[in-house]
Amino acid sequence: MNKLVFISAIVCILILVPKTSFASSIYADDPPPARASIVLLPPPPPMPATPPTQETEPVSYTIFHAERAFGLFEYRGAQRHTAILSPQTVTVIEEYGDWLQINTWLGPRWIYLNFVPPTDGLDAVMARFPGIAIFYQNIETGFIYTRYADRVFFGASISKASYALYLYKRAERGEIDLNHVITYTQADWRGGSGVIRHRYRAGATFTTRRVIELNLYESDNIATNMLRRMFGMAGYREFLYSLGAYPGRINYRIFNSMLTAREAGIFALAIWDYTESDARYAGEFRAALLNNQFPFLVSDYPIASKTGWTTNRAWHDMSIVYAPSPYVLVVFSEWYGFRAQDYSDFAEISQAFQTFNDRWFSPGVSTRPKD
Repeated sequence: MNKLVFISAIVCILILVPKTSFASSIYADDPPPARASIVLLPPPPPMPATPPTQETEPVSYTIFHAERAFGLFEYRGAQRHTAILSPQTVTVIEEYGDWLQINTWLGPRWIYLNFVPPTDGLDAVMARFPGIAIFYQNIETGFIYTRYADRVFFGASISKASYALYLYKRAERGEIDLNHVITYTQADWRGGSGVIRHRYRAGATFTTRRVIELNLYESDNIATNMLRRMFGMAGYREFLYSLGAYPGRINYRIFNSMLTAREAGIFALAIWDYTESDARYAGEFRAALLNNQFPFLVSDYPIASKTGWTTNRAWHDMSIVYAPSPYVLVVFSEWYGFRAQDYSDFAEISQAFQTFNDRWFSPGVSTRPKD
């Protein structure tokens, strides 16, 4: 009985001893537990009945102004386009180097900033006319298409236009007077194209301005001879060299010079620069070329041109086409000339380049799949 009472007393003592004291007596080297500090926080504000609208920053898109037509590609790096994007403003979704992904009516598509219009159609047309030399340049973009452009041809009357440019520029600087009178002499006589030999006799007088005009739109050989006699050739050759042409092939008679289609293209572009400037004589020079009496190339737009022909040696046209996006087109051939088929073929060539230029460079061109 006494043993039972003793054991019970021990159990009671263990129950009554504080737990911390008991632990301290066993783990004497442990630090005492830190006293917890109590921080009283203010109650949270009541939740509103309707959560406030979160303002998000607007998504920023890049705008691209397509000033010419581009091919549309299904994916970046594709070799062939599937549709054409006409000149317009578009929204850019993604940029990757020179590739832009844009929103289109077909969904997201890619355009390439260095896109070169395909010339398969032009190649197919020109393959039907072997030996013909071509120089085409879209003036606004500088895009160039050539075919045998460095082949040397008998230039016929094409150089009459570049000689006129030379004289107009000299008049601009006050070196010559366009109202100065030139007398037609027997030494100026020349057969071939022109009206002076049919309507006037030696001794007739013309202003320099009038002789230049006849040299251009009537392609009058006598008028050209009169100009050359008055103003010479030395400065003209230097002038051509300054443009980037080769003066060594320029003949003393001007219209007997040898030329390439590329050089004629250089002349046409220089004439464009002058006639579209605020130069004093720009308007009358342009008007004379628009009045060409013997156009071979045709267009739905106005054409300022200079033609040249010599049977079986030259059937040429150097033209500036005033399309919505203007272009230069030079066609050189050795055709007989003045036959119905010659005109028909030049009309076909003209239409091919007009269609190409309208499709890829003219504002407002219709958007359509690739043929």
